[in-house]
Amino acid sequence: TVTKSATPTTLPVGGGSVTYTYDIKNDSAGRLYFYSASDDKCATITYASGGGTARRDPLGTLRYIDPGQTIKFTCTSTLTQSTTNTASFTFATLGQYWWGDFYWSTAYTEQDTATVLVTAANPLIALTKTAGAVSDLDSNGQSVGDLLAYSFTVRNTGNVALTTVVLSDAKCAAAPTRTGGDTNGDSILQTS
Repeated sequence: TVTKSATPTTLPVGGGSVTYTYDIKNDSAGRLYFYSASDDKCATITYASGGGTARRDPLGTLRYIDPGQTIKFTCTSTLTQSTTNTASFTFATLGQYWWGDFYWSTAYTEQDTATVLVTAANPLIALTKTAGAVSDLDSNGQSVGDLLAYSFTVRNTGNVALTTVVLSDAKCAAAPTRTGGDTNGDSILQTS
């Protein structure tokens, strides 16, 4: 029986590294020898622990698991999107020629899948506009021609950083000027 698991099972926006673990238990009544392993989304599967090794010429040194034993393999991959992948392990019994050499006999293949979710990008922006004090330019109280100051607060309410944020106001003659924020000076609006 093959049991495949992933650590972690959820990755942040942009993805990251995942380690897959494969636990293979011998549910049969006889010794099984490792023959092959594959994973359709992870290239290099390596032995981790368990089982035993034996020399069986001309097949060389083979890993095996006896009945009830478990052997473990791992594989590490970098994911950028949500992924379900399938691992396939083949173990086999051995036959023996009369002169002593061994050969592959009956093969048993088991599969299992694992899913890793990569958080989807969700860009959002929130804008708050506030009217400030009126500058009474002609000293006759608030009237046409006086100046009204506006302030704008822009927040990144999504889960990804935003670049090239441009603010405009149809009622203002000039584009608004930034007066604060961006404390590290990278011109990127980080998530809040």
